[in-house]
Amino acid sequence: MAKTVIWKYILTLSGEPQEFHVPIDSKWLTVDIQDHDIVIWAECNVERDKEPRILQIYGTGNEIHEDEYRRHYIGTVQLDGYVWHIFEVFS
Repeated sequence: MAKTVIWKYILTLSGEPQEFHVPIDSKWLTVDIQDHDIVIWAECNVERDKEPRILQIYGTGNEIHEDEYRRHYIGTVQLDGYVWHIFEVFS
């Protein structure tokens, strides 16, 4: 039986893509604020090898270059009066 747990990852407020090494086939569950950090939780089979996954944060009103990446929307959070949108990006 697979050992499945929920892990959390802390995102950095940066305009750059952020790479996280998570077990293969992990499922992003939600993104929210915890202790003044942007955090994403994932359902992970900890017995699987890890793979790189890329996340990107865009602020409301910031330009998204359509030809830059394919992306999948994960969620939106509000922090200190700003609204941030989190996407997983693919090359």
